[in-house]
Amino acid sequence: LERRRLGADCGRVDLVIQVKGLPPNFEDILKVFPAAAGPNTIFAYGDVIYVPSGNDLPQELYDHERVHGARQTQAGVESWWKLYLEDPVYRRDEEVVAHRAEYSSYCARNRDRNVRSRYLAQISARLASPLYGHLMSPREAQRLIVDKLR
Repeated sequence: LERRRLGADCGRVDLVIQVKGLPPNFEDILKVFPAAAGPNTIFAYGDVIYVPSGNDLPQELYDHERVHGARQTQAGVESWWKLYLEDPVYRRDEEVVAHRAEYSSYCARNRDRNVRSRYLAQISARLASPLYGHLMSPREAQRLIVDKLR
């Protein structure tokens, strides 16, 4: 497995991208989310970001996963994942925080409001998708993502 260290600590947690890797709890994840088997799904596990496809992550996805990694480190990685997989409300709350960071990161580099709007629609649809267990509608996801950013 190829490993790359990305970025300085920036106040949260310095993550490693492990190209073409799967997290140690991948089988547990698949039991709850079969859609996670796709090659474009990304996983944070403590200070490691697992990217099964091996593709470089855009900054906004890196920032999304950094949020998960930091919160996992604070809560204890195994405890965080147990709650994430078992408790839909916890999962929703964790994903809203991470999607909010992702959108904020995207907006920092993209000033065009039409481009931002399209990206918001895209990540809202992802948050409302089967990947996370249909936690909400896309409209609700969009509202929650931008709620604390204004």
